[in-house]
Amino acid sequence: MAFVNELIPDEDKLKLEAMNIRYPHYRKLSLTKGSIWTIDHDRNIYLLPTAFNMYDAPGLIYFVLSWKDKIIGIKALDRSTKNEDQIYTVFYTILKLQIPGEILCDREHIMNAIVEALDIYTRNTITIGNRPAFKFGTVYVSFSEKME
Repeated sequence: MAFVNELIPDEDKLKLEAMNIRYPHYRKLSLTKGSIWTIDHDRNIYLLPTAFNMYDAPGLIYFVLSWKDKIIGIKALDRSTKNEDQIYTVFYTILKLQIPGEILCDREHIMNAIVEALDIYTRNTITIGNRPAFKFGTVYVSFSEKME
């Protein structure tokens, strides 16, 4: 199976709460209320946005990626362009990866999973409210040479 976007099931929300994952700039806010994740059930990997388009940092987006039950922090810059047919091209630049030492040997596989997950995350097919449907073309993911 591949990555898919889905609402986080209630039983998994409880697990995320127990892990104490919080928005980086709003530590008191729970991220699990109505949250969507991008998950590959077969590989037990998920990507979860934790903060994006903050008033003081437009285009900056934070994620966590669960890999082998370890949490990886991701800080990225997100920008997009739209062509005359209203199709978006999205560019992510990964600025920081916080990979725990015990899984550092999986770094290349982790980076590949991030690329896969961000492509599916961007093409979110779950409709919430009256959100307009966006059309996406290519999703590019690069890793900054100055990545922290």
